[in-house]
Amino acid sequence: MHIELQHKTEASAVGETHADADMHIELRDLFRRSAQPQVEVFESYRSDDYWLIVVKEGEAHIVVRHQIHVVSAEEIFICGPGQPIEFMPSARQCGDVYIYRFAISAAIDDGPAADKLWSPSATVSLTPASFTGIVSLCENIHTCWQAANRLQRLRSRASFYELAYRVLLERTASPEQGLRAVLNRVKSYMEAHFQEAITAGKLADMAGISPSHFMHSFKKIYGRSAMDYLAELRMVRARQMLMEGERSVREIAYQVGYNDEFYFRRSFKKQVGVPPAVYWKNRQLKVAAYSWDNIGQLLALQIIPHAAPIDHYWTNHYRRKYQSDVIVPLSHSYDANMEALRKAGVDHIVAVDFYVPPEQRQRLSAIAPTLFLPWETVDWRAHLRMIGQFLDKTEAAETWLAQYERKASDIRNRVKAALRDETVLVLDIYKGTPYIYGRKFATVLYDDLAVEPAGPAGEPVWWMQASADMLTDIDADHIVLITDDHPGNRDQWRTLKQSAQWQGLTAVRSRRTYPVQRFPWMEYAAFNHLCLLDELQKLFVQDRP
Repeated sequence: MHIELQHKTEASAVGETHADADMHIELRDLFRRSAQPQVEVFESYRSDDYWLIVVKEGEAHIVVRHQIHVVSAEEIFICGPGQPIEFMPSARQCGDVYIYRFAISAAIDDGPAADKLWSPSATVSLTPASFTGIVSLCENIHTCWQAANRLQRLRSRASFYELAYRVLLERTASPEQGLRAVLNRVKSYMEAHFQEAITAGKLADMAGISPSHFMHSFKKIYGRSAMDYLAELRMVRARQMLMEGERSVREIAYQVGYNDEFYFRRSFKKQVGVPPAVYWKNRQLKVAAYSWDNIGQLLALQIIPHAAPIDHYWTNHYRRKYQSDVIVPLSHSYDANMEALRKAGVDHIVAVDFYVPPEQRQRLSAIAPTLFLPWETVDWRAHLRMIGQFLDKTEAAETWLAQYERKASDIRNRVKAALRDETVLVLDIYKGTPYIYGRKFATVLYDDLAVEPAGPAGEPVWWMQASADMLTDIDADHIVLITDDHPGNRDQWRTLKQSAQWQGLTAVRSRRTYPVQRFPWMEYAAFNHLCLLDELQKLFVQDRP
C-alpha cells in the first residue's frame, strides 16, 4: 500500500522552510539483530537508500566505508544513501539492534535541509525518556511488519513515520545537554584548531569543568587522553604534509602546532613509531598486510601497511595510530579485497596461510608478489625474518630481533628475581567463556621471560577452555586476567569471582591477580610482543604488591 502526504507550509516541523514539501518516506526493509551478531554487510540497493539503526542496550560497531562508528544505547545512527555498511560484534555485547532501510522523496532529499538532517553518517543522542518511547516504537514497527494482515503492515509504516519524525525532532532540538555533548563540542574544537596552542586547562575551561574532571571524562568517553588525541590530530596532518613533499620537517612542525622542531621529531617517533624521514621513505613502498597479524610484523620493520584490515576491535591500537595511513582498508569480503588491492596497485602482499582459503591464494598472487606465512609450523621470529627477506629488509629484521633479545634478557632477569619459581597463569574470558593461554599465545611470558607456567599452561597450544574446578586444580601463584566490558564476559567474571573455588585460589587470597586489556596479548606478532615485555615488567616488577 502506498500513501503520499502532500501539504503546503511556510515552515516545516523540523525548522526548515519549503514552499511545497512532499513529505514522503518509504520503509523498504527492516532487520532485528540480537546478541552476539555475526558480521553482515547490508548493501544499499538503490542510490536513495538510507539506514537508521537503533541500539537497545550495550553498544554496536558499525562500519561505513571502513570507518568504525561506536553506537551506544540511547543513541541512533543514521547512514546516508549509496554506502555499504557492516554491523559487527563489539567488545560490549549488545542486546537487540533495530535496523531500517528506507528512502525519502526528492523534495525532502534536495537542498541544504536534507544535507543537515540526513547527513552521510551521524549519531543522534537521546534522553532516557525519549529513547524509551523510540524503543517502544521499534517493537511496534517490527511486530506489525511481520503480520500477514495488510492493515498491520500499514500500521508498521505509520509507526516508522513517527520514528523518523522523532529522530528529526531530536536532531533539530536545542543543543544537547550533558557531559558527552559538552565534550563532543570541545573535541570538535580540537579538530578544527589543533595547530594552535592548546592546553588541558583551556579545554577544561571550554567544557566548564575542572581540569581533572575533564581529563578523566575525556579519556573515559574517547579511550585516550585529550592531549594524546591532540597529538594524534597533529600527527595525522604532519604525515599528510610529509607525503605531499612540499615542506621541510621544520615547516611542518610549525604548521601543526610545534614551536620546537626537535620536540616535534621526538613526538612524531613516539606517535608513529618511526622518525619523519624513515616514515617518508618506507611509505614509498606499497605493502598490503592481508591478515591482521601481519600489521605488527610490518611495524617492527618500520613499514606502515598501505592496505590492512583495521576494523577488528582488538586492532583498536592500530586503528587509532594508523587509520589515516592505511589507504586501502580491507574488509571481510574476499572479492571486495581483491578488487581494492588490484586498483591500489600494491607492490607486495603479506598474508597468513591459515586465514586465506587455498582458492584465494592464487588470486592474491596474481595481483602482486605474495608471501604466505606458515601459521602452524613457524614461530613469530621466523615470520619476521621471512618478511624481511621478502621485502629486502633482512638487516632491519635482524637488528630489531637483536634489540628485542637484549630487552627481553634485561626484563627476564628482573621478573625472575621478583617471581623466583612462582607460577603464572593467563586467563582470558572471551565471549563469556574462560580460556587458559598455552605456551604459544603466552610465548613472551613462558619462553622469552622464562616464567614458570601453571599446570597445562606450559603445553605447546594456543589456548584451552577452563572451568572453576580446573583453576582449583592448577592453583597458580599469579593470575593475569584478560577481559573486557562484553556483557557475557562481565556475567561470567561475576559468577567466577563469587564462587568458592575462585575465592580459595592462592593468587586470589594473596591478591596477585592482574586485570589487563586484550591488547597486546591477543596478537602473535613482533610489535605486540615488544609491547608485552613492557607490560609484564610493569605487572611483576613495578606494580607488584
